[in-house]
Amino acid sequence: MVGDIVEITPLKHNFGVIEKLYERKNKLIRPYVSNIDSLIIVIALLPKPDLTLVDKLIVSCYIEKIEPVLCFNKADLTDQKSIDEVFEAYKNEMPCVRTSTVDSAIGLKELYGVMKGKLSCFAGQSAVGKSSIINRIIGDEVMKVNGLSAKAQRGKHTTRHIEIFDYGEGRVVDTCGFSLLEIDKLKPEELAYYYEDYVKLLSFCRYNNCVHINEPDCRVKEELAKGNLSVERYNRYVTIYNELKEKQNDKY
Repeated sequence: MVGDIVEITPLKHNFGVIEKLYERKNKLIRPYVSNIDSLIIVIALLPKPDLTLVDKLIVSCYIEKIEPVLCFNKADLTDQKSIDEVFEAYKNEMPCVRTSTVDSAIGLKELYGVMKGKLSCFAGQSAVGKSSIINRIIGDEVMKVNGLSAKAQRGKHTTRHIEIFDYGEGRVVDTCGFSLLEIDKLKPEELAYYYEDYVKLLSFCRYNNCVHINEPDCRVKEELAKGNLSVERYNRYVTIYNELKEKQNDKY
């Protein structure tokens, strides 16, 4: 996997033989990389953000002990209120950064600070600007950049491979854009443990194994009713839970 730490014996003509593969501290399947410190999850106004994908990526990060970072790119094309509405459900859990590769005064310095000293992976839908951000951070046109398909308002896959690039005080991985992620390892009843707000409230629920869906006296649902938790993110949580439940039922 890209990101693996190995020992090699150099041969002639820039060839080599891998002699040893060191144990991975983590790995992701989509994107197919290992030993990641932080995952920069990039969204934009267009293509329309797939926040269910964002939530799945965040859960994957927590499973693999990777720091998630939410990045709203192309911030010059939208207003701060729209960005804040997206960040509201995440800002207490992880760094949330708005960026623009057109207006360098917007966010790139802050994002650089979040990535400093780490191996960071960029992930998200196609055409949200992952490659453009990497180009600005590295300071070179290292990644081919393509546009948005006007017909479908979806990105054309541009980056065909996975590669690590060094920059000042860190390293970055660029991956192809992708639009789905499976959380195959997870049992449905374990999903709530990867939502920080739900974990904090679990001790106030009637049942200590509450999954916050159909149980009575559920504190999470009480806080939702009071407007203290994001209803939109909760609805996506239920969607992911049902997907996991369906997979589990299919197995048996």
